[in-house]
Amino acid sequence: MQTSKVCSATILSVLLAIVLLAGCGPTTHPTDEQLLERFSQNEAGFDQLVTMLQEDPELRRVDDDWTDPADPSMIGVSEDRIVAYRARFKQLGIPRGFYAFHDPEDYTFVASALGLSVSGSSKGLCLSRRTA
Repeated sequence: MQTSKVCSATILSVLLAIVLLAGCGPTTHPTDEQLLERFSQNEAGFDQLVTMLQEDPELRRVDDDWTDPADPSMIGVSEDRIVAYRARFKQLGIPRGFYAFHDPEDYTFVASALGLSVSGSSKGLCLSRRTA
């Protein structure tokens, strides 16, 4: 009987933690106007970020706590470089980093992400050098 009470209390605690954590963080994406203003005020910083991306053509993704590839040193990108990317994200107001598609150059800068990857959404800015 005691084991059952301990298990019930543990399950209840875990569920409560999930509910509380789900409420943390932003609940809406920035508006288009906010994103455009952010870009206008930081255009030189975005240009510098694009230059960094061009220097690291095999780096596909850097987020606030993960990268693709998972071990960027395998493609010659140091941990210090990843730290520099993340510092730039904070300066530019894109805390969730970027997706990079290098051929042709297409970059998505993620300003916000809500929910889970299978049912969530994200919003940001895109730079594409595709020609029609």
